[in-house]
Amino acid sequence: MFRRVLFATDLSAAADLALDCVAGWQGLGLANVAVAHVHSIGYVAGAAGLEEKLRADHAPKLERQAQRVRDAGVHASWRLEFGVPYLELERVAREEGAEVVVLGSHGGSWIKEVWLGSIADAILRHLTLPVLVIKVNRLLEIPRERCADFCGSLFGKVLLATDFSPATAGAVDSVRKLARQGAEVRLVHVQEHSRIFPHLASRLDEFNREDARRLEELAGELRRLGAREVSQEVRTDHPVKGLLAAIREWQPRLVVVGRHGRGAGARRLIGSTSHDVARESPAPVLVVPPREA
Repeated sequence: MFRRVLFATDLSAAADLALDCVAGWQGLGLANVAVAHVHSIGYVAGAAGLEEKLRADHAPKLERQAQRVRDAGVHASWRLEFGVPYLELERVAREEGAEVVVLGSHGGSWIKEVWLGSIADAILRHLTLPVLVIKVNRLLEIPRERCADFCGSLFGKVLLATDFSPATAGAVDSVRKLARQGAEVRLVHVQEHSRIFPHLASRLDEFNREDARRLEELAGELRRLGAREVSQEVRTDHPVKGLLAAIREWQPRLVVVGRHGRGAGARRLIGSTSHDVARESPAPVLVVPPREA
């Protein structure tokens, strides 16, 4: 799926687990991993000599994490940067030729700050690359001897959330690539309850039929591309609640969602759908920017 990856690390043991999962993609064409740690500029501004001290402290840790990837047979390098996290990650990803930025989510230290604060909003809203959120807690639930198989099959059972808008076209493109590799795919569309009831309740069946037709059209395309199996469903619910229920029931290895661009729509979607699903989903989530990003 991805040949070149930028892995954003907080240098923790939990990040080691997520990084090992990425290294498990070597059988899927992974060729290069750049391990990057970004110190927020607020922590170093005006502190004479602190940057040098941090480099001396962090360099061995970053080299150790990069070596974990090399030990799996994948080329790896590392970067230590200072500044605004999403800006530095975007710059480094471009310099490294990365196709995706990977974050490990486990609810502690730097990751806790990311997911509870504005950093995640900025990363998911501004990065022009897909962002893959790996759930470390899920890896901890898997017996160690099965982790490699789990990570190696991450792209084999995929749930795609679509609202048929142009913003999800990039996510659909990503799933097309996975279909060519023989993935099993579940297509989910959630009719937003508050937009249907009460005024459009009489047309719900009509809307459901039309959306089911559109899902079946996409399903047919994915089957022709080589998907092992494709199924679909239309739900009526709050978008986040409905998607999370679908994820729990179908138990995909990966969830793929799109997001809007950088304007007001982006702020709305990140707050209400993509960000919430990325934060709450028990499965890893790939957040894909729109094609024009």
